[in-house]
Amino acid sequence: MLETHPADACIARLEHTFQAIERERMQDLPILNPNLQVKALGFKRWQTYRLGILLTPWFMNVLLLPEIQDWQVGSKHMIALPSGEYEFIVGYEPEFGFYLSCSLFSPVLEFENQAAAEATAEIALLHLLKQETAPEPAKTEKPKGINPEPLTRRALLQGRFVRG
Repeated sequence: MLETHPADACIARLEHTFQAIERERMQDLPILNPNLQVKALGFKRWQTYRLGILLTPWFMNVLLLPEIQDWQVGSKHMIALPSGEYEFIVGYEPEFGFYLSCSLFSPVLEFENQAAAEATAEIALLHLLKQETAPEPAKTEKPKGINPEPLTRRALLQGRFVRG
């Protein structure tokens, strides 16, 4: 019999907790994407946390799972990741414990299927952990009256999209 690694047990408990939330609290809500299921993606040690993405039928969030379980639920914390600083909100579930959450997508109705959502989560995680580089100076003049901002990794991950 294979021995379960403590990190694997933690991720399994995270998935189990949010599967129960889906069954018990989220049933029949119009924000649920029926093509998606709860899945913890890419969790690995980062500083004093386990960092990864939690995909559910109602959200896709970056999660930080703290070793120290002494947080104020609902409090907001700016956390510096390699790609920049992001605001995380402290959450708590009795069956799981504390976690810090940063929303990527909520709701997740735009995803056609689980594979597309998981691919997006994996790309987002890569970008979060990639060192930010200084932006290159603009090489062309902007047309008069139009001031669009380029879609950067940070803007994408923070949900700031340019709309024309």
